[in-house]
Amino acid sequence: MCGFLFYFNISKKYKKNDFLKSAKLLQHRGPDDYSDYFDDHIAIAFYRLSIRDLSKYGRQPMFSKSKKYVMVFNGEIYNTEEIKSKFGLKNLHGNSDSEVLLEFLESYGIERINNIKGMFSVVLYDLESKKILALRDRFGIKPLYYLKTDSYILFSSEIKPLLKYSKLNKINNSSLLSFFLKGQIENDKNTLFDKIKSLEPANYLISSKSRFTINTYWKLNNKVNSENLPEAKDKILSKLKNSLHSHLISDKKVGLFLSGGTDSATIAKILKNYGKSKFDTFTYDFNNNNGYSELEKAKFISKELKIKNFHCEVSAGYVIDNFEKIVRIIESPITSLRLFGVMKLYETVKKNKIDVILEGHGGDEMLGGYKYNYLFNLFSNLKGKKNITQKVGEFLFYCKFDSEKILNYLVTLTNQAGSTTDGTPFVYLDLFNKDYIKEYINEVFKTDKNLSNIKNPLLRSQNYDIKYLKIPRVLKYTDRLSMINSVEARVPFLDHDLFEYCFSLPNNLKFKNNISRWVFKEATKHLSKNLKYSKNKKHIVDPQTEWLKRDLKEFFMDTLNSNSFKNLYYFNNKKIKSHYEKFIKGEISTSFNLFQIISTYFFIKTFKK
Repeated sequence: MCGFLFYFNISKKYKKNDFLKSAKLLQHRGPDDYSDYFDDHIAIAFYRLSIRDLSKYGRQPMFSKSKKYVMVFNGEIYNTEEIKSKFGLKNLHGNSDSEVLLEFLESYGIERINNIKGMFSVVLYDLESKKILALRDRFGIKPLYYLKTDSYILFSSEIKPLLKYSKLNKINNSSLLSFFLKGQIENDKNTLFDKIKSLEPANYLISSKSRFTINTYWKLNNKVNSENLPEAKDKILSKLKNSLHSHLISDKKVGLFLSGGTDSATIAKILKNYGKSKFDTFTYDFNNNNGYSELEKAKFISKELKIKNFHCEVSAGYVIDNFEKIVRIIESPITSLRLFGVMKLYETVKKNKIDVILEGHGGDEMLGGYKYNYLFNLFSNLKGKKNITQKVGEFLFYCKFDSEKILNYLVTLTNQAGSTTDGTPFVYLDLFNKDYIKEYINEVFKTDKNLSNIKNPLLRSQNYDIKYLKIPRVLKYTDRLSMINSVEARVPFLDHDLFEYCFSLPNNLKFKNNISRWVFKEATKHLSKNLKYSKNKKHIVDPQTEWLKRDLKEFFMDTLNSNSFKNLYYFNNKKIKSHYEKFIKGEISTSFNLFQIISTYFFIKTFKK
């Protein structure tokens, strides 16, 4: 795990001092080692967080045995032993996954990249032909940003070094509107900054002085398999165990984020079954939580499994003191109070000298676990008039005949991205400057033909969450909050073998009797028969709404009343105040958009200088 900055000269040589100062902004990503390389065509700076092969043989930039290639690589390759055996990679200098990846790429190139399992962002440079190959893992677990000008291309693990070197800081107003209306923090390849791009997941880039192309090497298959329940249960459990086994490969201590939910507790139980009895778990809580805490469940699970649990507590004061800091770390506005819990939890992990953490992201996306997917699943199963009558009745019963819930779910069908996971819409156009909306809204709502061609509504919803919404957002948050504390985060549910299999299962295994992710719960329930965490899992586990009405009210109003906020182009300050008053009175239920607004203020304040 690491951070790197890579300069490729098209027509203008790098400014070495500026390059090194920019690269130093990545030091937190790799405090264990530093190395660099310079010639007339490229400049490379690499900060290393040593996780596998702690010796000098894991140092980067790394040169291939032939000396033809030099590579920088951020991430982990989990199947290195398989790769070495299958492809005959011998006489390596050390035991790092970096060396295995480098020799594999030199011998087989991008054509065999689907044999690699892991999380990775890579820049490989051919010293003879002066060509670059850059690539990113299937789900985009590890980031890779680039800035292309007529003079140079600059690659980086984070955005801040690109801003510093280029002296650019212009906000991309179209991408920012995508955040307001869809909750997206990176719109396809575009970031929130003009000219700075993100290489999309499962993409590879080839560049020379005369060529620049981007292609895709992997896609989720939208074909549904006809598995039965016994087969599916066995395969899910087997694939999950295989994934966890590979995610434990490390020369440093591995820990686990433990909530009161099925996913993290299942991971804990499987780790225990692997004989890993001394791993530590970590849980965050909120001060004066008023029933939103999962700490008691986490403590119960830890006690039953005889493993240590460390916890931290987030106060409203911590949120206020760290709002600008968290936005600077993440390089974008944020959407949830929970991120302050995650930030403080990684601080706690670092204090306890844990270098690798397992997280449970991806479980909901691979099986359509969000509440609004109930309706997408229902529409997937419509088969004639009698069936429609039956399904409409089921839907009304599911919503408890609540007219507001019914309307919210129906709206979600047309604008999934504008709703929270329980189907509550968060978009209020009157909160924004009308001219701003008018200028950019057509760019935001372009039709994605790849999605519209998917006939299964549930699969289409899952694709959207995976490609545009939930997965990109949570992975960016996870990467930044872990790496600012020099901790490597791993996400075993995003093992592509496990994820592809679950994603392709038929709808009737994903949903049963209004229970989402039914097949996964059936596959793992024997692991939890003595653990009470699996019942009544909360979808809202933070006091964000209450705190915005109470503990953070003065902070929020001071922000709205500041001259710098009033001068922002994007908002209608008067409408926001009126909206906030209705929210305080309980006339508006969601706080998602209010958190968007206040975090955007700090984002612009931090980066637009």
